[in-house]
Amino acid sequence: MKNFTCSLERWRNYNESMLELAKGNLSKKLILSNLNDDFEGLEALLNWINDEWRQRVLHMTFTKPSESQKFVNHFEIILDNELYIKDTDELFPQFMNIDDDLTDGHKITDFIRASEQKAFSEYLNYLRTNGTAAIETPSITVLNVPFLYSIKKLGSKRGYILNLFQIHLDKKYFRKGIRPESAEIVKLE
Repeated sequence: MKNFTCSLERWRNYNESMLELAKGNLSKKLILSNLNDDFEGLEALLNWINDEWRQRVLHMTFTKPSESQKFVNHFEIILDNELYIKDTDELFPQFMNIDDDLTDGHKITDFIRASEQKAFSEYLNYLRTNGTAAIETPSITVLNVPFLYSIKKLGSKRGYILNLFQIHLDKKYFRKGIRPESAEIVKLE
């Protein structure tokens, strides 16, 4: 268990934002004061969930489970400002067949294909200057495994959350579209 110390106002704002999120209101965003405390990490996480839900990544898992199953794999990696890996999704090392300790003390760029590191750095610079990510979803190869990715800046400016995901690229995995009714069904009506 972790104990947090924060002001009553911050606690109320956090709870109110959680309630608004539960009601489906995605417009409520917490203002981070850059206090660099543990509670700010929770506030940043709630803002991140709000952003992801707004971009319909998490929303699909609740409203359209079959749509979210188009993601074959989805991993989250927490990076500091220098892109050193601070924490990874528990399943990421298993999926990549690497030891958990291998990620400690390494930059994410150590695992990205050299030809893609420049584009990754440009994407990060764009995120730093504009505050939001580009519209298109970029891709990278991590340890010879291709992923699409998105990056969210933590509000405390202490780092980033890197979302790596893979989608089905074969049409046999996609839900069948709505087909026009056959002539026999129309006749029966």
